[in-house]
Amino acid sequence: MVAAVNACLMTTFSYYAEKRGFKFVSYESSAEGIIELVEMKYLFSRITIKPKVKVESKGDIGVAENLLEISKEGCFVSNSVKSEVLLEPEIESIS
Repeated sequence: MVAAVNACLMTTFSYYAEKRGFKFVSYESSAEGIIELVEMKYLFSRITIKPKVKVESKGDIGVAENLLEISKEGCFVSNSVKSEVLLEPEIESIS
């Protein structure tokens, strides 16, 4: 489940970046899920996605942040789960 949310966010980000003509240097991500016992059932209560995006310049950081937020809202997998999905991005420029 956690991997599916993570992969969906990445592909959604790539889609929106391409659609907008935004070039990024690299994207890597880790994710973790918290499992809790709720009403005698185990479930993922929270999934935290930690994307690391490298961009060409400092001016691209805001665009990448915006695209990540749009991607979080547009990710059909994270929209389909009961879990709270948190995004903790790290964006840096190479110049």
